[in-house]
Amino acid sequence: REGVSVRHPARFLLIGTAHPDEGDLRPQLLDRFGMTVGVRTANAANSRFEVLRRTSQWEQDPEKVEQTFGGEDGALKAKILEARGKLSSIKVDRALKVKISTLCSTLNVDGLRGDIVLNRAARALVAFEGREEVTEEDVRQVAVSCLQHRLRQNVVSDSVDNRERVVLALIKEFGAGPPVPKTE
Repeated sequence: REGVSVRHPARFLLIGTAHPDEGDLRPQLLDRFGMTVGVRTANAANSRFEVLRRTSQWEQDPEKVEQTFGGEDGALKAKILEARGKLSSIKVDRALKVKISTLCSTLNVDGLRGDIVLNRAARALVAFEGREEVTEEDVRQVAVSCLQHRLRQNVVSDSVDNRERVVLALIKEFGAGPPVPKTE
């Protein structure tokens, strides 16, 4: 403004929340979110109690809570940074890239961001898991989160769940839906 301009290199991650009462996100903004997930409040009494217990602990002694979970947090951070360093070497077979684009085309995903994000998410998963090449299972694992919000205009307030549409398209293109989540 007024002849002053500053550039600063930055890497950032956009995380947003939405509630139906807050209205819809414009498609131009929604398209900028690479992945979406639905989050529900844990309703089991013991889970809710654990949240209250940890909140109380944090209010009384934040340093103790940081000591308790700091090791796990540090290990996860190291794993993420290691995966980030490996991203450029992760391989995606051309035939698999074609299947990803065919999937997006089948779902009538507007623009190319869905194709790009699905490729990136699958590569990130592979890097995080310490592998070297993307498989169909990796694509199927991340596809719903990458594509479900790209299939409608009013992602927040309409009651349409496009997860099923993505799953059916995965079955058509890959012969299977998302794999069963791994438990550790």
